[in-house]
Amino acid sequence: MNAFDPRNYQIVFEEAIKCSQFRRVFQQFLEKHHNQESILFINKVIEYTEEYKKIAGISADNFSLMMLKETQQLETDVARRVSVQKIVRRNLDSLQEKMNAIVKTFLQVGGEQELNIGPHQRSSLKLWKETSEKLNNETFSFDSQEILDELHPGKLLGSIILVILVDLGMGHFTKFSRSDQFHYFLHKMGIEYTRKIGIDISKGYKVDLRFKPHDLKSPIVTDDHIYFGITLAQDTPDWKVVYEKNNLTVTTSRTGYVFNSDQLKGFKLCKLAIDLPYNLEDVWGMWTNPVNHQHFEPMFCNALKYLDYIEPNQDFHGMTCPYGIKIMTTTFDTKIPLLKKRFVESSVTCIKDAGFDMYMILLHSAQFPKGVTSPPPNSLIIDGLCYYIMMRVNDNTTRFMNIMYTDFQLPLQNLTVGQFCKMRGKTMAKGLNFILDKLTDGGKHPVDTSNNDDRGVSQRIVNDNMKSFPNRSWFMEWKESQSKYNSSQLEE
Repeated sequence: MNAFDPRNYQIVFEEAIKCSQFRRVFQQFLEKHHNQESILFINKVIEYTEEYKKIAGISADNFSLMMLKETQQLETDVARRVSVQKIVRRNLDSLQEKMNAIVKTFLQVGGEQELNIGPHQRSSLKLWKETSEKLNNETFSFDSQEILDELHPGKLLGSIILVILVDLGMGHFTKFSRSDQFHYFLHKMGIEYTRKIGIDISKGYKVDLRFKPHDLKSPIVTDDHIYFGITLAQDTPDWKVVYEKNNLTVTTSRTGYVFNSDQLKGFKLCKLAIDLPYNLEDVWGMWTNPVNHQHFEPMFCNALKYLDYIEPNQDFHGMTCPYGIKIMTTTFDTKIPLLKKRFVESSVTCIKDAGFDMYMILLHSAQFPKGVTSPPPNSLIIDGLCYYIMMRVNDNTTRFMNIMYTDFQLPLQNLTVGQFCKMRGKTMAKGLNFILDKLTDGGKHPVDTSNNDDRGVSQRIVNDNMKSFPNRSWFMEWKESQSKYNSSQLEE
């Protein structure tokens, strides 16, 4: 029998976080890094949810008839009704007390463990104030379902819980999952426990390719392009860390990706994750002015050209794209003697997710009808797929991710991809921090977008896509699909 090795398992964070033993050791890790507020909040929310479930069960089965007056006997049995109402009141008081403690500790400004989640935090504070006033009102109707709806943890804290769990899963957990502390914990808990929260990858890791584009030739952008970007943003065994320092993590894929049928060899992906000490609104405001891109994307911006904009569902040479797309081209010099300049023609779209504080800019190379773009003489057309993802960590921090696939058609490029990504990551982190510091005057005021030269029409694309897909959350759609996928893998 082979000895149990925890490194042979990919841990599914969504499964692990349900376990109290895991949360306890994860909290110890976070305390060492002075970031324990989030896990403490999750612990308290779980306590509240467990009590809510107990009371909801009582409400639904035992006293809903009394509250709704559905039987003549309970209508006339006043003494019993008063007694039950006292029990209900005590249960409600217990829930209200727990929620008050959560609000006071984690949500109120100046709270002992304030989360600083921004708009979601302020929205939950307002909602809880309104709910508390209702519950404290002597004339409040004792309708069981109404009471339960008012106190549901998802209604009161759902948006905050989502932001916290995504940040933990994509941030701190990625480092924790690679630590000796975590591997020791799994070894101590044993193989049966590990199988409940992890997928066996001892015989190889299955890269999730359900949403991978089949080609980078069509100008159209589809849902799968977006889902694939969210998939790539996750931490999996396919990503190898090549650099990690000063809020910058650089990883490259172990897998070589092939997108086009005429491509003989796969090439690796590069992912950069940068935690910027600025709020999401400032980072997005900075992005919407293409002039700023020179500071963090100098190689690709020098000869950048913005061409046509096609609105959502508008006909474009016999094709219809559900998303608004901007056509752009760029030419860049590899600085390698005797090599031609590289030329990329791309479709670009931008979305703002309605269920999660996230912007995504998606670019992929395409072959446009003749006359739409004009490659310069003595240049080589190359394929590319690129994502820029900005997500709120808290009111003062934004996680900026860049995921890129580009076949530069260079000799030995798979062998040098790590060094290239490391250099690119440092340039991008330095440039982003520089321009954001400049635009906010050292964080003293918000980024002013009133005079932006938005040639890339990023904000217009976001607005048009929001009109076409009102209140849509691609992230939540992906999350539901991923949950089913992980469950099937855990069962194998």
